[in-house]
Amino acid sequence: MIMAKKMNRVKAALAGALFAVSALAVPATLPEQMADFAARDAVLTASAADYDNYAKLLQYSMYFYDANMCGNAVSEMTGLDWRDDCHTADDVDGGFHDAGDHAIFGQPLGYSFSTLGWSFYEFKDAYEATGQTAHLQMLTDYACRYFRDSAELNDSGEVVRFCYQKANGDEDHAYWGPPEKQGNTRKQYWTENSASDIAAAYAAALALNYINFGNEEDLKYAEALYAFSTKYNKIETDGPTGFYASKSCEDEQAWAAGWLYLATNNESYKNDCASKQASPGWVHGWENNTLGAACVYAHITGDWSKVNSYLSSKCKNPDSYYFLDKWGSARLNASMQMTALVASKNSDADYTEWCKGQMNYLLGNNPANTCFVIGYADNSARNAHHRAASGYMGWSAFNSATEISPTDGKVLVGALVGGPSDASGTYEDSIQDYVCNEVACDYNAGLVGAAAGLYSFFQTGEVETSIPGVTKIYDKNSVAPDPEDTLPTETEPEIEEGNGKYTLEVNEKYTYANMEEKMIGWEWASFGIPEGERPYKVEVNISKNSVAASCVGTWQGAFGSSTSVEEDGYWTQGSDQEVYIGDPSGTVTWEIDEATREIIQLEFGGELKWGVWWIDCGRFVVDSIVVYTESTGEVVDPTEDTEPTEDTEPTEDTEPTEDTEPTEDTEPTEDTEPTEESTDPSTPADTAVYGDVNLDGKVSIADVLTLNKNLMAGEALSEEAQKNADVDRDGKPTSADALNLLKYTIKVVDTLPVA
Repeated sequence: MIMAKKMNRVKAALAGALFAVSALAVPATLPEQMADFAARDAVLTASAADYDNYAKLLQYSMYFYDANMCGNAVSEMTGLDWRDDCHTADDVDGGFHDAGDHAIFGQPLGYSFSTLGWSFYEFKDAYEATGQTAHLQMLTDYACRYFRDSAELNDSGEVVRFCYQKANGDEDHAYWGPPEKQGNTRKQYWTENSASDIAAAYAAALALNYINFGNEEDLKYAEALYAFSTKYNKIETDGPTGFYASKSCEDEQAWAAGWLYLATNNESYKNDCASKQASPGWVHGWENNTLGAACVYAHITGDWSKVNSYLSSKCKNPDSYYFLDKWGSARLNASMQMTALVASKNSDADYTEWCKGQMNYLLGNNPANTCFVIGYADNSARNAHHRAASGYMGWSAFNSATEISPTDGKVLVGALVGGPSDASGTYEDSIQDYVCNEVACDYNAGLVGAAAGLYSFFQTGEVETSIPGVTKIYDKNSVAPDPEDTLPTETEPEIEEGNGKYTLEVNEKYTYANMEEKMIGWEWASFGIPEGERPYKVEVNISKNSVAASCVGTWQGAFGSSTSVEEDGYWTQGSDQEVYIGDPSGTVTWEIDEATREIIQLEFGGELKWGVWWIDCGRFVVDSIVVYTESTGEVVDPTEDTEPTEDTEPTEDTEPTEDTEPTEDTEPTEDTEPTEESTDPSTPADTAVYGDVNLDGKVSIADVLTLNKNLMAGEALSEEAQKNADVDRDGKPTSADALNLLKYTIKVVDTLPVA
């Protein structure tokens, strides 16, 4: 490697000499082989002008995070035209996919966004000068919203439950395709007393985001998560094992404590940062935060000797690629650059030329003649091991390829690939080579920081005003959007002309084998259906809940509902039905019969029930429920005791006769001769109008509702209303009266019974 670099310098010197001779107008009689040698050298140094375009590098390197966004707000927040919402039924919305997969592992994600926050803390000038502050803030705000939502706090502000991972790594890796088509299978990992390393990493990111942008909620959750971390001091193995196994939580705690001290000036954090320090022995990375912790402690004390003692032994030769490990060697190199630039800024050490030489290597001055940042240069790597960008759906399509799909593949703008697999620079640009061509959140964190640091020192390059596949270009006038504004909010029910349409977003996952009650229920009151409307159709939208399984097949079951009818325990159920559901989603519909429409109990705890007796798919998600309603033709207030007014003059068309049974449209008057169906013959005719519970002068379904409110919710009735409610004349209103009144109003019976 050293020999190769020396030869490169010889070539460069010869090329320079050639240029000088030409400038002096020496006759063009140079040996032909000299001209060929210079031409070859020019090819090897193609795009050299971009080696120090650090503004562009900073701009590009952040778009990788746009590609890996997860949740319900991706379509609003991402700057890429090929990403959309995904995994919308996760317990905690948002976050960023880890790498070329779609799992969200807590430790590398916390490391990544605390490191991005650190880069802004150190090199804010670079972000401001290049107009990239809004992009960085959007990304860190989006991550910190996820970190906050992952922690459930009690009334005292203590974390009582913590979501430290989304998706099982093995199950996630069994799927190849874009996240938008993966479905909502993901296992959610929660703990009440562990994952201390992850909680501390989240705390560090939140504390930095508070320092950088001033969100008080970030600081509140940072302190709560740090307290949770130090209370239990326990590493969680269920989930991270096999992917991101951790050895300790003290390095993350020292890292977080330092930033919390700088955010609060609380001496306890300073003491923790000091007591939990360890000697740096590795580059600042997801599993080892000792070097980063040493840097933040140096900020607190002003003493950078410990940091420089380590860096000075590593950052020596700018012309020799700094190689630590074959897995993500470019990632480790970039992270070391960032730390060295931080030390150069804050101490008397100067590693800037070393960093510049290392970045030249990453951007294409290497044996592979390849820029390891995708989309940055003409000779950039292209074939990232990344499901969303690959353009392939399914393992069979992927396994037969070495490059991203020529028709459906996407440019993963700004992504840093793994890079050389050895110190000699061995590299293969193949989608199958996950050592050289893996990409990940933690890979780009150091690259972003190094780009910002290099621009801060050298101030070279310009940002692009147009990037293929990018829809949001940030500049100095950009304002970071607030991720909170993109969260689903409660909206007014959607009303169709002449009818109502009410949608309840459910997003609940079910495993058939674990369902003790095979009927799932939702309160009718949740739909907000106003009085005067009644449901006539229900649609339950479902999707699969497994990467391996499908919802294709037959579903058997039935719908039911709470009613105001006492028979069958105030319950009615429709007929069994069989429905075929396609992959990955479908709809089960209940066309409600006329009799059931009349008696559905929309208030007082009434429930819509959907039962599943047998299904082809063992796991599923109820995404949403849509209820369609029709008008009943009248809107009354059943709670208002309304006296018939003197202004209402009965007409010939509404004057009942002795042979006329009162109906909803019939207005009883003082002149109405009571019949044995409506009054007790032993009671004077003017003391009760049986069935008219709400005292509006007529008998209708509204009277049933008023009586039910009295019987079930304890709403008081006036003395007159109580008399009218006692339709069976047994001396008091009861559920039997409600049932008899209902039967009468919906024409099941023609007369009101007498006890």
